[in-house]
Amino acid sequence: MSDRDVDATPKIVRAAAAEFIGVFIFVFSGCAAAIGNTNIFAIACAFGLAITVMAWSTGDLSGGHLNPAVSWALFITGYISLYRLAVYVMCQFLGAICGALFLSVVTKGREVLIPGHPTTELGANGFGHMITSLEALGIEIITTFALVFVVFCTAVDPSPKGRMCYAALPIGFTVIIGIIATGNISGGSMNPARSLGPAVATGAWAPMWVYFLGPLVGGSLAGLVHRYGFLGRNPESVAALEED
Repeated sequence: MSDRDVDATPKIVRAAAAEFIGVFIFVFSGCAAAIGNTNIFAIACAFGLAITVMAWSTGDLSGGHLNPAVSWALFITGYISLYRLAVYVMCQFLGAICGALFLSVVTKGREVLIPGHPTTELGANGFGHMITSLEALGIEIITTFALVFVVFCTAVDPSPKGRMCYAALPIGFTVIIGIIATGNISGGSMNPARSLGPAVATGAWAPMWVYFLGPLVGGSLAGLVHRYGFLGRNPESVAALEED
């Protein structure tokens, strides 16, 4: 299938809408859990389950990227066009911002479940105690590498057949693992859109460059490692991609 067919206006509009809705629900659900819980496991599960459900739901419409780092990795490895990258990233950012703003509106002036835990934080990412920007950057690179590598192995690699149908599960579990492991250290973002939405809604601007650069570097490394280090060793995968 040519890029022109894939990027035809009706298809790209549906795909863009799917990315917007998916990220909206992902950010709204995860950040709602963050302002209603202090338990990192509960917060991680909310984000992980949201990404699992939305990736499963939107996979046949847009590929279920739901993350600018994933879209960027797919672009630099030649799987999507620059046009599709631009459309997806724009919709992902808009979905995240709208999700956070809507959550801010419906919880404004209230404290949800936990006395003294203000909703104005809206689950905005931040560093742990005594953690520097460079330390957080390194953590975000590693956790996003893990996430995007899992995406490529399960949702991009066409071999073995049938595995793509269940790709949303390991992807969601990877998000849960990443947040449990690093949520109280670097913020456990792994997703520039997830960080940008609450920051815009609250004005709580942590060093946002960390939450952009880290995921983009980690995602790029993961995509390149899989594309040129693993995919070429699997003749069935290469043949399937050439047919597409």
